[in-house]
Amino acid sequence: MNYLTCRLYGICIRWYRLPNDYIDRIDECDIIIPLSYGLLQNGKLPDGTRQNIEQAVALGMKHPKTIIITVNQNYLGNGAEEKERDKKQILFSQLEPQSCVLFAQQACTNSVSEAQAAHAEAIRKGIKAKTIIVVCEPAHMRSARLLYRKIFTSSRVLLKGVPAQWEKNHILPMCRSPFRWL
Repeated sequence: MNYLTCRLYGICIRWYRLPNDYIDRIDECDIIIPLSYGLLQNGKLPDGTRQNIEQAVALGMKHPKTIIITVNQNYLGNGAEEKERDKKQILFSQLEPQSCVLFAQQACTNSVSEAQAAHAEAIRKGIKAKTIIVVCEPAHMRSARLLYRKIFTSSRVLLKGVPAQWEKNHILPMCRSPFRWL
């Protein structure tokens, strides 16, 4: 990206993101959902997904009874969700979370189906969440808040923003340009 594009993107993100400083002050959390961004062309998890999972595990350390629900992407083609699950399982085993980690049975193709899959998994496991935290990058914060409040209607939805880099070698580069996410 050139200088002007980077500056405009930075201005948009500063306007679009939501404050997340109150996350550290909550007493109780039932579910943490780190958003996922698929796989890169080399088969690795994007930095955004890794950072979201790392932040979810860190939040889970503060709230050990919390359940982390992660959803795998299948918009990259058949079999991509299994590869992503394998990569996430390796990452979770390295981070050694104190919280229970659930992988949603239903894979997703977009942010809406990701929220629906996380909700379906919570219902399937009989989890009645009073408070959930969605971990995402600032470009997703407003839309994630809207989606998760619509789907988790009886829950208090909080967001934790995690800065992430744009991945130039993402499998879907047209969907991963900064202004498309806004």
